[in-house]
Amino acid sequence: MATNNKKTKNINGYVIRISPYKESDAMVTVLAEDGLYSFGAKGVKNPSQKNFSSIQPLSFSTFTLSESEGEEKHY
Repeated sequence: MATNNKKTKNINGYVIRISPYKESDAMVTVLAEDGLYSFGAKGVKNPSQKNFSSIQPLSFSTFTLSESEGEEKHY
């Protein structure tokens, strides 16, 4: 049985940039109290998705970031 060792971090901040990535994904940059965070967000460019409004420019949102296995952390 595999163990889930993903580390997660909750951040609150303002979305300051959205860069298109693939068909419905985006790279999001958030300004939080403790610095800038950039991360990939899957499926967020589709207006029918529940997280669409959370990544609009200058919106204040809460994000849960998790590391993918084998990828570097780029907070």
